[in-house]
Amino acid sequence: MSVLRLAHNQVSGNVDLWLLQAVSSEVDLSHNLVSGTLPHLYPEWRSFPTLTYLNIASNLLSGTLPCNVTQLPALTHLDLSGNKLKGSLPAFCSNQPRFATLLLSSNSFSGSLSSLSSSSSSAFSLRSLDISRNQLSGSLPSSPSRLTALHSFLAAHNHISSSIPAMLAFLKHLQVVDLSWSRLSGVIPSLLRATTSSLQISA
Repeated sequence: MSVLRLAHNQVSGNVDLWLLQAVSSEVDLSHNLVSGTLPHLYPEWRSFPTLTYLNIASNLLSGTLPCNVTQLPALTHLDLSGNKLKGSLPAFCSNQPRFATLLLSSNSFSGSLSSLSSSSSSAFSLRSLDISRNQLSGSLPSSPSRLTALHSFLAAHNHISSSIPAMLAFLKHLQVVDLSWSRLSGVIPSLLRATTSSLQISA
């Protein structure tokens, strides 16, 4: 089986490992009642060598986000938004260059955004990052140099309290920035206003 789509049903309980191993390309279990923790669901991420798309958004997943979450060798899209995940954002520790979309909005992640500028991070392939509607705090990374491919950065409805780093303006592919409903201060870098097609900053 190459594609499994069971979105918008009432699928409940944990997802057995064999189910994901039986699907070679895409799994969509969004908008169900799937529960459990990610380490329990996926004790060995490399068991899925060809999986490119994994969507478990709007379920009941709990626990923390494991560091090796991006280590599926073919994965390009991961959506875990709308669950009950908590803890800190892990450093992006995958070396595979295809990983492009990471959606983690509407969870309970807390702590700083330091992993976005970690020297050990390999997030250079990310094009879309959504961490909005969490409990993240602290400052925006002043040198997000590991995110050079980023097109969309959504971090609204958090507790981010800093000035807007001018470095964001030098991410040449960046088109959409949403930092609304945060605690930002200072001025908007002029280059950022000139280079993005959508910039939302309020409250």
